[in-house]
Amino acid sequence: MKKINYLIFALLLSFIFVPNVFAKGNVEIKSIELDSKSDNTVVKKDPTFNGLETNFGLAFKTKGDYAKYKIVIKNDTNTDYKITEDTSFNASEYITYKYNTDSLVKAKDETTVYVTITYSKEIASSLLVDGKYTENNKAIVQLIDKDGKVVNPKTNTTNAIILVTLLIVSLVIVLSLKKKNKFKYSTLALIIGIASIPTFVSAVESLKLTMNVNVEIEKGYRVDYLIRYPLLLKDSEMDSYDMRYADCRTTYVGSVSNENKYNICMHAIIKNSRLYAPGEQVQLPKITVKSISFDSQPTQINENTYLFEDDSIVEKDIYNYLYSYEMSEDYGYPILESDKTTMNFRTYDYDNWDEDGYFYVDAPQTFTMPSHDILFMGAPTTHIG
Repeated sequence: MKKINYLIFALLLSFIFVPNVFAKGNVEIKSIELDSKSDNTVVKKDPTFNGLETNFGLAFKTKGDYAKYKIVIKNDTNTDYKITEDTSFNASEYITYKYNTDSLVKAKDETTVYVTITYSKEIASSLLVDGKYTENNKAIVQLIDKDGKVVNPKTNTTNAIILVTLLIVSLVIVLSLKKKNKFKYSTLALIIGIASIPTFVSAVESLKLTMNVNVEIEKGYRVDYLIRYPLLLKDSEMDSYDMRYADCRTTYVGSVSNENKYNICMHAIIKNSRLYAPGEQVQLPKITVKSISFDSQPTQINENTYLFEDDSIVEKDIYNYLYSYEMSEDYGYPILESDKTTMNFRTYDYDNWDEDGYFYVDAPQTFTMPSHDILFMGAPTTHIG
């Protein structure tokens, strides 16, 4: 009986050391990092990985949004592996999934796989549920040897499984010998053990990089800024502003030449390309612009053209900003009674919301995005530059 106990103890020790055997000679992910993304892409879940399986969580707002990940794969085996060229994600109508790699995972070396996920086709608003569309997708990238065969790189793992299986069979046989129908039990145990070996081996003979992706497409809204004081803009800068409500004059600084030509504009709206989902925290910023010194006196060339002296430009003026939230409906932006509560500003410079529907806030500070585009109106309060 003591011998049997010793055998059982030895078998238990073998299970303890099996994981160390499994860990040798693996092909696995070493690291994942975000390589680049568009402004409106939100990383909902940092990428995780285990072995050769990865998980991503993203949210897009506008067509063309993307995220690109860099995956480093480490090959600790003595075999070179190739990534099959025909591997692809499941078909998707709105999201495009692509990967880039040199297609070779060399023995005792590392290789990099780039995975790019793009919002490629705009989804109809009617398909959004609670303002969102969710898609789960999976790609399995098969790794093969130089001969194009799928083989098990974990030979140590396979051998360990076979060894443990045989040890279990031996233990069952020994124990059965202590009982009456010893031939019957030992034969049955042997058959079960041998039959189990192919099952264990086949479970590890496929080497695959699995990428699980959860993507949300959510409705996004703009936060724009109406600048009430004169902006000095080159023609090439005008596209960054909404000029529908602006009043502009041609302005020269120093001399009348194309190099010194500007537009001085009142009531231009800074268009914010960044979109925000309802409930997202938004930073109300200070704004840096180029302007004209308020002390400068221009020379009028004609009705709509002015000439300023060389020192009239205030390069990159920085202003402590006082924003008002009012009358934005005059510029095509809705205002709701619930906006003040939804935005939930920490402090107010002046609050007349309940009486006349407007308030003033200082920047910088954060607020909560409502479910519509919004417009703040700003003017400088303190000149710093």
